Amino acid sequence: MFWVKNKNKWRTILATGISFVFSGSYLFAFISGAYKVSSGIITFGTMTAFLSLVNQVQTPLYKLGNVLPQIVSVLASAERVSEVAYLPEEVWSDKISFDEVHNIGICIKELAFSYDKKQEILSGISMNITPGQLVVVSGASGVGKTTVLRLLLGFIYPDQGSIYFYNEKGDKFPCSPMTRKCISYVPQGNTLLSGTVAENLRIGRADATEEQIIEALKTACAWEFVKNLPLKLDTVLGEKGYGLSEGQAQRIAIARGIIRRATLLVLDEATSALDETTERAILNKLQITRGGQTCLIVTHRHIAHEYADQIFELIVGKNEAY
Repeated sequence: MFWVKNKNKWRTILATGISFVFSGSYLFAFISGAYKVSSGIITFGTMTAFLSLVNQVQTPLYKLGNVLPQIVSVLASAERVSEVAYLPEEVWSDKISFDEVHNIGICIKELAFSYDKKQEILSGISMNITPGQLVVVSGASGVGKTTVLRLLLGFIYPDQGSIYFYNEKGDKFPCSPMTRKCISYVPQGNTLLSGTVAENLRIGRADATEEQIIEALKTACAWEFVKNLPLKLDTVLGEKGYGLSEGQAQRIAIARGIIRRATLLVLDEATSALDETTERAILNKLQITRGGQTCLIVTHRHIAHEYADQIFELIVGKNEAY
């Protein structure tokens, strides 16, 4: 973590040091030459030739010196790659039949978490989402909304308290890589891949039929523009939805999350690029089509509040429900 944490500091120090040394040495040569010219020791032509020689010597050395900040960047990048390569292997289990997890709820009790055991991000967080509810989680930037989602997805684990899924029978399933199977997660930002519209949706469900794809697109208010594309579902999109607007790409990403039909649908600022009318239309259709699916919406906007069964407002160090 040394190079990753200190990359910018060392690059600044090295770049500043190199510029100072070479600029200072040229300035010293200029002042020294000017003094000798004024004293009659050398001529002005000799001074000019000397400064030209100094510049010719400095140029390759300066370029070579600039390699040092690049080396720091390479070391930081290599350290990041090493961290990924040596991540502990996730433990999976087939003991849970996910038919048992149909219509799931989420229970969080006195949860606390901190990164690197330093600054506490979450403290004493508690919430209960019953099966089939549509719940909104909101709060200012930095209060821990993303951390809650990481805990829910089983990427990290709480320092204190508990977070688990439960079904209508009361069976409990602690959040882990295994329970990630029952979550359909639509992240913030553009997450489309290079390929056709249909291929992007089949990432969510490989065996989806054309009818199911169209139905998901209609729920996400995306079919209106997809049907007008040159090849409709077979229209090839570039990386990150190149060829579409940000709002159109976001609607296709929502459709991909919907088509998976997981027992928990998580929308993480997934409507940030949409206007209020479109967002309201998607939420209306989602209410009609989701059936008993539990839905968790993380958003700064207040339109989703109108459709929520519960709203959790995260505040630094606590949470409020209403």
